[in-house]
Amino acid sequence: MLWISSVLFATTACVQGDGKADIGQIAATKSPDQRVENLREAAEAMNSAMLNRDAERFVDFTLPQLAESAGGRSKLVEVLKESFTKTFDAFSTVTLETLEPEALVEIDKKLFGVVPFRIEGVIEENNNSVISQASMVGVSSDNGFTWKFASDATFFEFFPEAVGKITVPKERISVNGVQQ
Repeated sequence: MLWISSVLFATTACVQGDGKADIGQIAATKSPDQRVENLREAAEAMNSAMLNRDAERFVDFTLPQLAESAGGRSKLVEVLKESFTKTFDAFSTVTLETLEPEALVEIDKKLFGVVPFRIEGVIEENNNSVISQASMVGVSSDNGFTWKFASDATFFEFFPEAVGKITVPKERISVNGVQQ
C-alpha cells in the first residue's frame, strides 16, 4: 500500500502572530508558551500545505538539508507533487490532525520539539480505513521564532547530536483497526 513518504513530513515555517505561517515574517515573543505555540502553528501550516497538495508551499517549509538530499528544491517539488497525487487520489476521504507538541528540549543552542500528528483516510477502491500516527521534530535556531521540521524517520540523520536526548515515537499504521 502506498503511503506518504517521510519526505512529506519535513518542513520549515516562520509563524505570524495571527496564526498564519508565512516565510520571512516573524511575530513572536521568547516566552516558553509562545515558542510552543509557534511550533504548533508551523506544524499546522505544513500539514495544511500537504492536504492542499501545495508542493511548492510545502517545499518553502522544508528543512534545507532534506531538500539538498532529495536533489534540490525543484526535484523535491516534483517528487512531492507525484507523491501527493498518488497518495491522496487513492483515498475518498483524508483528515489530518496536528496534536499538541511535546516539551521543548535545548541541545547545543537549538530548540527541539516533537509534534505528533494523525492522518486518517478511507481508500476509495476497497473502503479500507487507514490511520497513521507519526511525529515530526521541529528545530529552531532562533529560540522558537521559526521552526524547521524533519520526519520521525529522517530526524536523527540530520541531527545526530540529539540521539539519546529526544524521544521520537515510531510511526504506527493501522488498516481497519489492525496494526501493521
